[in-house]
Amino acid sequence: MGPKEENKVKKIPFYKRKAFIITLIVIVVLLIVGVLAYRKLASTVTQVPDEYVDDGSYADVGMNNYYSGVVEAEQTWEIQKDAEREIAEVYVKEGDTVTAGQKLFSYDTGETKVSLEQAELEVDNYGNSISDYQNQIKNLTDQQSKAAEAEKADFQTQINQLNMNIRQAQLGQKTKQVEITELKKKLENATVLSTMDGVVKSIASGSKIEGAYMTILTTAQYRVKGSIDEMNYGSLTQGQKMIAHSRVSDQTWTGTVTKIDTESQTTSNPNNMYDDSGSGEASRYDFYVTLDNSDGLLLGQHVYLEPVYDDMPADGGMEALPEDQVTDEGTETTGDGSVATDTGSATEGDSTEAAEGSRDTKTQKEEKNTENKENKNTKNKEVKE
Repeated sequence: MGPKEENKVKKIPFYKRKAFIITLIVIVVLLIVGVLAYRKLASTVTQVPDEYVDDGSYADVGMNNYYSGVVEAEQTWEIQKDAEREIAEVYVKEGDTVTAGQKLFSYDTGETKVSLEQAELEVDNYGNSISDYQNQIKNLTDQQSKAAEAEKADFQTQINQLNMNIRQAQLGQKTKQVEITELKKKLENATVLSTMDGVVKSIASGSKIEGAYMTILTTAQYRVKGSIDEMNYGSLTQGQKMIAHSRVSDQTWTGTVTKIDTESQTTSNPNNMYDDSGSGEASRYDFYVTLDNSDGLLLGQHVYLEPVYDDMPADGGMEALPEDQVTDEGTETTGDGSVATDTGSATEGDSTEAAEGSRDTKTQKEEKNTENKENKNTKNKEVKE
């Protein structure tokens, strides 16, 4: 083989180059997908203080669980608009603070007044008709008494018909009286007044209104609304004592879980992890904590909720050290491996028992030594003999 043939570069077959390119593309795509997935997962992590969790669900902090919550009004008044009436004037706007007895809005009373006048006129007409029917009956009765026997039956038929007309007029009169009463109530209640101290949360607009026209939130007492997923649902019960912690200060408030709403649930995926079966989804349920005192809280303020258990000390409790951090001699090892001696935990009885145990051990050793010496002397004596 010549030099030129040895230096000649071997060509790579086309099918091998194609397989190499496809493999390279697959690797690049997998790298891109991995980077995007990592960024998405990292973006879902909420940075919160170490001792709390802010995902609205559940976390272990020492021995306790924490939930995020938001302050809301304990009482909400939803005012429904009369579909048959039009709003004439609104005296407040969203965000306004109102007091009990303050004007909120008023209805247009023009049409109601016209309807009232019409109903009153009809009542008068019914009354006049009844009087006319009664006069006719009186005249027919007099004529009947003087008429021949063959004509009396005809008079009686006319009298019966007039009595029927009177009853119908009286029924119409009563119906209109009821209508008049309702119309007068509408006029009296044309201006809607607030029944409590609170804040105007919302006012609907437009000709077609679905739901409440105006919503008022009370400012007299607040409660905290929290959320829990189905996996941790059993950790809360109605009547559970709770402590609400401020996010910006050391201030706390105490309260009790008064309601766990299992009828209205939402679906969430706390860890943003799904599989083909959709098992990553979890239902969430709202629960409500009624506070003993809401001084210092603001409507819409976010807090952390901590359950309180019967065996929890007032200061929140301390975690028990793991068994591998307790030595055999009653000392505790710290996190850096040093040994801390428990000098104040032993009682007087424990010290006495320890001392007595030490003396017993010493006596047993002395008796054992004496016995060994006697056995040794006995053996030496036997050897000499």
